[in-house]
Amino acid sequence: ARSKLSATKDVIDYVEGDRKKQFEDIIKNNEETLAMLKGIVYSVESAPWMQSKLMIVGQGRAGKTTTVRTLLGEPFRETWESTIGASVTKTKLVSDGTGLKKVHQRAETAGYAADLASKLAAKELQKLGKSKKGRKKSKKSFLGKEENQRSSSKSKIKSLNLSGKFRLSSKSLPKVETSAVIDDAQALEKKKIDEDVTRRFETKLFLTTHSKKDENEIAFTVWDYGGQKVFYSLHHLFLTKYGVYVLVFDMREMLQSERENMTEDPIEYLKFWMNSIRLHAPVAPLLLVGTYGDVVKSRSEHEKVQDRISETVGQFKQVVGNNDNNLCFFPINNKSGDGKDAISAAIEKETRKQAFVNTKVPLRWLHTLDRILDRFEPYITFNEVREMAKTNQITSHSEVTNMLSLFHELGVIIYMPATAALANIVTKDPQWLIDCIGKVIRDPNIHGYNDERINKLGYTRDVDALVQRALVSQDLLEYLWRKDVGQVDFLIDLMQRTMLLSKWNFKSSENRDRMFLVPSMIEYVEPIEKNQVSASCDLKLNFNEGLPTGVYERLVCLCVAHSGGTKEPQQPKIGNSSAVIWFGKNCVQLSKVGQNVECAVESKTELPQILSILTSVLKKVNADVMNGGLKYNTLVDVEGSWISVTEAKEKNVRPWADSTEIKKEEAASLNLEAFLENL
Repeated sequence: ARSKLSATKDVIDYVEGDRKKQFEDIIKNNEETLAMLKGIVYSVESAPWMQSKLMIVGQGRAGKTTTVRTLLGEPFRETWESTIGASVTKTKLVSDGTGLKKVHQRAETAGYAADLASKLAAKELQKLGKSKKGRKKSKKSFLGKEENQRSSSKSKIKSLNLSGKFRLSSKSLPKVETSAVIDDAQALEKKKIDEDVTRRFETKLFLTTHSKKDENEIAFTVWDYGGQKVFYSLHHLFLTKYGVYVLVFDMREMLQSERENMTEDPIEYLKFWMNSIRLHAPVAPLLLVGTYGDVVKSRSEHEKVQDRISETVGQFKQVVGNNDNNLCFFPINNKSGDGKDAISAAIEKETRKQAFVNTKVPLRWLHTLDRILDRFEPYITFNEVREMAKTNQITSHSEVTNMLSLFHELGVIIYMPATAALANIVTKDPQWLIDCIGKVIRDPNIHGYNDERINKLGYTRDVDALVQRALVSQDLLEYLWRKDVGQVDFLIDLMQRTMLLSKWNFKSSENRDRMFLVPSMIEYVEPIEKNQVSASCDLKLNFNEGLPTGVYERLVCLCVAHSGGTKEPQQPKIGNSSAVIWFGKNCVQLSKVGQNVECAVESKTELPQILSILTSVLKKVNADVMNGGLKYNTLVDVEGSWISVTEAKEKNVRPWADSTEIKKEEAASLNLEAFLENL
């Protein structure tokens, strides 16, 4: 590996414009300069990372993607582009006192550690420069001091092994024994990658330290979530507690008085998204942004919007007010950009208040992250990450878990440790995973499945089953994921464990071993009649703070998986808001009614057992997907009145009087297979 920078073309090519001559002069003495920089950097163990996540949510067609473009300083597009799943953008925004400005950067790997390190080095060099300027010493005396510093820096840099053994301090960290002989091709390739990451780290450290750098700049990962309902179940995997949320709504709809042509009240969409955000991030700042400011532009119209939404917004303390205009939301005209500065200033202000932005992050964590992102594969195992971490002196299992959890919360990678199986996988490219899932889960009325090619290749029947019955064949999955053919088994397994897929183990006209239920696609299935099992509802799961989209669908998903594992399973009947499922020989109908999930049971004596299964399933969904934030009450019907199970037992109402206490299983600790077997 190259252990020093040289004034070669590959280095100079990083530099553009008027600074090129300045860099050429610096590079003449690069070996000594780099040694000094590394001496500064590797004597520091941790520093504030200044990294955040900006999450843009809202109803479809509200203008989320256009708002993102406006905030990033990109030109307005007249044509509408619907986001499939979510769009992830990694960018750097800096403050100039008037809000956030996007800094266009060369996209490159091995950059996070160098970015933070260069800030530290630049800050220390600035201090050193001021110190030199304040001293009135002879040139000879100063040069002597500088030589001492260089000597000290070179001694510190001995703790850096350029084959990837990254140490911050030889005093505070243990020595790591390394083998001088690499006797297999895989290890040699790994060593080559490590050396390349280290070389590029040094290159970027050297160059960015000498550029103009604001030590207080904030880097954002911007997540633009698709607004169609079909994606809502998917979003629960990616809404995280660290970051700033922007909820976008269409001001025109808020002012529309005639509701005949509107399928739902836009206020309900606001409630849904605010409840979802509160579920996953109860203290994260939330900005409401009203679009179409080119149409709704007067002060009086803005006040009418305010009157319409103020009561709903007042229920959520985390909403950030537009105090300058005495509004609870921020209007924006994406055509002209009016309103952008107020929004970006509020985002910046709220982001800087967040403790995680200023929390010190170990440099060794970021160097490990760079090595993770430098891998070619879209995902790697936890054990592979541990091996990478060990070369950076991270030996504790808990430290690796904390490191990955932080990177996930900030939207840089995907790491879901809810179960042992999920915790074993680290997805390094969130956009890759979202795109793969979005090839299956999508709105067929907007995004479609490329009908011409589907028909030509003979997958028409498979697509019809997906859209009309929410069933997907493995043949269709392999076609949709043909560009990632080696990842099909991984993607199926991941979607099953996150309850986005469920094996369809029932006899039908299709091959029973090659079909899966896609609960998110239930939205497009024809409804089935209620009261197919019983004339009335027997028990009710009441979500008084709102039933998040995706909970009922996942409840059906796991119940179908459980049913398929019973002896001689009968095929369920699935509709868009109701499902008939057999638990053994007992038939159960689940229905989504408002904020409730209602349950009718054929055999009333088995009601306690059915309730036990449903509550266990909900705990699993809550632990694995909903961040533990689900709140609901269980009610049973006793002579037309809805009362709690405890009250029913006290009144000696059968079958509840004879039921034993329902055990509270630790759903989070069980993998899916063990959980289903435990049911």
